Parts: sequence; structure tokens; C-alpha cells
Amino acid sequence: MNQTLKKALASILAIFMLLTAAPLAGFTEIDLSDIDFGITAKAATQGDFDYSVSNGEATITKYKGSATKLVIPSELGGYPVTRIGERAFSDCTSLTSITIPDSVTSIGSYAFDGCSSLTSVTIPDSVTSIGDYAFRSCTSLTSVNIPDSVTSIGEGAFCYCEKLTSVTIPDSVTSIGRVAFINCTSLTSVTIPDSVTSIGGGAFGNCSSLTSVTIGDSVTSIGEAVFGLCISLTSVTIPDSVTSIGWYAFSDCTSLTSITIPDSVTSIG
Repeated sequence: MNQTLKKALASILAIFMLLTAAPLAGFTEIDLSDIDFGITAKAATQGDFDYSVSNGEATITKYKGSATKLVIPSELGGYPVTRIGERAFSDCTSLTSITIPDSVTSIGSYAFDGCSSLTSVTIPDSVTSIGDYAFRSCTSLTSVNIPDSVTSIGEGAFCYCEKLTSVTIPDSVTSIGRVAFINCTSLTSVTIPDSVTSIGGGAFGNCSSLTSVTIGDSVTSIGEAVFGLCISLTSVTIPDSVTSIGWYAFSDCTSLTSITIPDSVTSIG
């Protein structure tokens, strides 16, 4: 072993021994467990809310109350609430209405899954994403206004919302996830804005009351069974931007009398 390598190893060993030795006289030992480096999420509770804090922001992890009308606080423990966590309000069957504060930027997967009494929800302009199955089986929800800030609607986000009659999809949305609105059997019409480029498989499957649909000029692909079992659908216009149509995209649309497929479509499943 050469002298340079020996010196380097000796230096490393000396530093290690210094760091692991007992505190020197005149110095105070520091308890690192008391220092918040903002890396590891810390769990806490305030009122009916369990939450975690990371990087100075709070995520609601569980609501334990039984309110019928709820305004979610914008702060917990002095930290801004920026996220509704996964399953945070799932199966809160007493909730009839809920207001989400402007501090929230994302709604997690299954956040309100199974809130069967929920009739209205206010989603603020600060929210940019709605997670997978976020409002699944909210069977009393009649309408929802998705704000202009949202860019993606997750897989199954509003599936099985059987009383949902209308939904507004803003121009900011670029993708609609798989089965996003499947089994929304009261939905009568839907307009897919020009901003959307892809519609996931089964997105509007079994929307049995859907009579008309407008597909925006930026959609390039229509996934499998997107409008399958839409038995009331009478007409649909496919824009020139579409290049592929998936398997069974319009299967069992028994009221559909005509459909025009543009020359741009090069693949039909």
C-alpha cells in the first residue's frame, strides 16, 4: 500500500473516531432527533383530522368526524393544507357537502371514495390533479365543476357516480383516465374540450343516458370501449385529429344511427 493511500485511510479513520467519540469538554451534545430537516413526514392530529407534515406543508391523511357539511381547514398545526391524502375521507357516509380550501393543489387516490351521501363538492382553482378513483361511488353526487387549473382526471375518478347528470371539463385538462366516468348512468351530455389529447379506455362506458358527445379537435386517440354500452347515444362527431380508435369503442350503442370516421384514422381496433 503506498504512502498516499495510507495517509488518506488514516485521516478518514481519525475523523470517524472523532465523530463517534464522547463529547469533548466544553461542548454540548446535540440531539439530532429534535431537528426538523423537512425530509421525513411527521404525523399529527388536530380535532377530527389526522395529518402529516413534510417540507412545511400538511397532507390530510384521515378525517374521523361525522359532520354532514364540512369546510376543510386551510391550515393544520400552523401548516398550509396542500393535499387531500389517499382515502382521507373514504366511506364518510354522513358527508353531504364539502368545501376544499384554496391551499389544496392535489386530491389523492380514493380520497372521497364511497361518500354515498355527498351531493356537492367545491373544488378550488388551486387544484391541478384529481387522483385515481377520488370520487368513486359517490352515488348522490349530481353535478361537479372541475376548475380550469386541473390538467388531468385520474383513472376512475368519478366512476359509479350514478346520479351525476352534468360535468364540466375545462380547457386545461389534457387527459381523461381509464374508466373515469364509467357507470355514470344519469350523465346526459359531455363536451370534451380541445385541450384533451387522449381519452382512456372505458372512460364513459355504460353511461346509459348519454345522448350526445362532442370530442375536441386535439384528441388523437379514443381508447377501448370508451363509449361502450352508451345505449342512448344517437350521434357522435370524430374530429380529424383522431388517428386511432380502440376495440369496442362504440360497442352496443344501440341508438347510434350514424358515425363519420375521418381519413386521419389509420387504426381501428
